[in-house]
Formats: sequence, C-alpha cells, structure tokens
Amino acid sequence: MTDIAIAQMTLPQVRAAASELLDNTDGDLAGADAERFAALTRRADQLRRDDEAARDILDGVRSGRYLTEGEGSGVSGDRYRDQEDRSPATRQRDAALRTLERHVSAGTLPADSAELVEGLVEHGSARSRSWAARWAAVAGSEHYRNAFAKRVANPEDGHLSWTAPESEAWRAATAINSERAMSLTDTAGGYLAPLEVDYSIRLTNGGTNVPLLDIARVIPTTSDVWSGINTAGVSAEWLAEAAEAAEATPVLASPTIPAHKMSAFAPYSVELEGDAVNLLQQLGTVLFDAAETLLATALTTGSGDGQPTGIVTALAASAGGSSIVTSDGSEALAASDFYKLQNALGPRYQPNARFMASLAILNAARQFETGAGALKFPGLHNTPPSLLGRPVHENSVMDAVVNPAATEANYAVIYGDFSAFTVTLRVGAQIELVPHIVGANRRPTGQRGAWLWGRYGSDCINDAALKILNVATTA
Repeated sequence: MTDIAIAQMTLPQVRAAASELLDNTDGDLAGADAERFAALTRRADQLRRDDEAARDILDGVRSGRYLTEGEGSGVSGDRYRDQEDRSPATRQRDAALRTLERHVSAGTLPADSAELVEGLVEHGSARSRSWAARWAAVAGSEHYRNAFAKRVANPEDGHLSWTAPESEAWRAATAINSERAMSLTDTAGGYLAPLEVDYSIRLTNGGTNVPLLDIARVIPTTSDVWSGINTAGVSAEWLAEAAEAAEATPVLASPTIPAHKMSAFAPYSVELEGDAVNLLQQLGTVLFDAAETLLATALTTGSGDGQPTGIVTALAASAGGSSIVTSDGSEALAASDFYKLQNALGPRYQPNARFMASLAILNAARQFETGAGALKFPGLHNTPPSLLGRPVHENSVMDAVVNPAATEANYAVIYGDFSAFTVTLRVGAQIELVPHIVGANRRPTGQRGAWLWGRYGSDCINDAALKILNVATTA
C-alpha cells in the first residue's frame, strides 16, 4: 500500500484499511504496519477537514449569488472572524482565501497566481467579487479536483465513483459556471478547470517565457470585454493676481479590449488512467506549455483579428507613425539607434522605461565597440542586463533581423513604459473532455482528449508611452 494509494482513498476506504491492519495484528503495531496506520490516520484527518471546508463552500454558494459587499480588508490579522460575526459574502471570501493559502503552502499554486485571484476576490463589484470567491473556493477544493480527475480518467463513467463530497463539489462548480454563462457570450458545455491546471491564472506567474506578462499592465477580469478610461491630462498655467483661469477640461477616451479564446488540446492514452490525479497534473503541464507559447506570440505580434493585438502590431499602427523611430544604420542596426530610441520618448515616461528585443538583437548590441575598442554597452553583459541605465528584457518573438535583406519594416527594439500595454485575462478556464479519439478510418485509437480554453486580450492604450525601432530596408 503506497502513499499515493492512501492519498486517493475515501473515508470509508481508510476506515476499512485501518480496521484490517488492527485485526491482523496482535499487540501494538510496529514497523511498516505502524507507518501505514499513521498514514491512514493523516488521510482520515485530511478528509474530515476537507469535508468541513466543502460544507462551508456550499453554504456560501447556496446563500445567494448576488450579494452585497463583504466586510474586511487585506489578507492578514482578523481575517477569519467568529461565525456569528460573518456575513455570507465574508464567509465566501474567507473560504476562497483559505483555499489559496492551502494551495500556496502545498506548492500547487504559485504565489503570484494566488495574489491575482485574491485581487479579484477583494476588489471590483459585489457581483464580481462574489463569483470570484465562490469560483476560487470550489475550483481549488480537493473534492472538486478529485472528481475532475476521475472524470478525466473516464469521461463516460468516472462520475460513478464519486464520493458524496465530490458530487457536491461538482454540482457547486456547475452552478457557478452556468451563472457566468448566462451573462457572457460563451456557450455552455465546458467544465471549470481546477486551479492546478487553470492557465488563465498560472500564465501570469513570473518565470514564464512571456516577458510582457511581467512588465505590462495585467488586468484580471470576470467579463469578456474590458473598458477603461484614458486621458492625456490637463494643462497647467501661471496666473496673475485676480486673473481668470483657462478652462482645462480633460479629454477622456474609453479604450476597450475584447477577450479572444485561446485553446489547447492534449490527447492521452487509456493506459494512463490508473493514477487519475497524476494524469491531471501531467495534462496541466502539457496544456500550460502549449498555451504559454501561443500567448507569447500573440502578445508580441498578434493581429488583433480573432486574437489579441500584439505590442509590435499596435505600435506599428500608431497614429501617423508617432511611435516609430527609424534606424540610423544603412539598412542595419546601428549603435546610435539605442540613443535615438531613448531620446524619442517623452520625459513623462522615462522613469519607468525599459528596453525589449530579441536575443539576436541584444547580442549584436553587446558586440558594439567604441573607437578605442572598449565595449559600447557594457551593461548588457551584466546579470540582469541593462542598457543606457534602463532594464532590458529578452523577447524571442520579436524581429531578430540584424542585417535585413528584403524591402520591409523590421521592428527590432521597443523602449518605453510598458504599463501602457494592457493585457486582460478572464479567469476561470474551461475544459471539455473527449471520451474517444478516432483515427483516419473513424476507428478508436485508444486515446482520450482534454480541450482547455481561456480568454485573453491585449492592446496598447497609450502610444505616446512607447517607441519602436524600425530597421527598414529601401532596396
């Protein structure tokens, strides 16, 4: 009996296994039997705690979907109040925060991702906070994860092996998912992804190969379209005594960023069904890697048509080419380009400005020398690298052409305040399960499939904050 097998036991199974150990032993337990009994005891305690948490979650779900603003603030201190002092909204919030803490402590959810979810639970409209709290608590519960894992292992009959708490957790998740589907453009049919495999929050974790998620303005949302307010500000003036002030009404713009569906499909063989929980973790890794690669490309060069608008696409289309800086080189990258690019940015955006380019461009810059043979940009050889006193980020999706040979624009380097580039992500990824995959002749291949999708959007909402270098060719 392995630790993995014990970790998948239900409470009746734990009791039966413990009774069998005691019945087959004379006197005190010792050695491997004692270790197994201790493991069974820990599993029983965990199941009892999870059952209590599940009842708390379900009480919050059943108490009402459109609740008034909850009490409390922050994530420490007197967060968990006495039961009689807590409103239904506060209980929902507390259940969600406890779930996040448990996942972070267990290493199943990065801290950055947990903070993102916590922000949704703590801020926004009462309706949005209520949905986010109940989603986090249910999608992050062990009962829902186990129910989902059994469904992944056997999409047709997996539900027959659900325990009562797992069935309750699944019903709660279905209710929450249906609630959102009524108010958004998504079609119903998918299941909520457990937090462990939900790339709508895990892709925001630092350390991915999507540098824009680390330096752009990332806005989590529970809606399909994000609407913001943007203004160039107002003008100030010096006035003489008793002189009338000029009108300084700001001109407001209302940029909107639609969310686009990003999907990933992973087939898996029926032979992998033996360990359902481990299968779920493996699927999460595969789906996460595919989504990460797709998003890195979209946020950089996405067309905006059926996919997010990439930062290169947005700046290249800036009004009158206001964000484009032309290279000084004769159809090649020049050392002076970096000074020219930096000088083109307004003083307002310089304090938070940084560079971004492909590795090929950065390596070309590392080789520039002064007339005396010294390195032109020694900061690029440091860890982390810097250029002209500003941070540098590598983006492998950006144009890597150092000496272009065709008549085209080659957008090689971006400089500016990247918080002007906004990325929206609608939390709560969806998964559909394919019970049987068939081959070219319409016969089963012995595989199943998991199709996961989430929704992302991006665009630049202030072109003045960013400049892009074009190493263009003329012949």
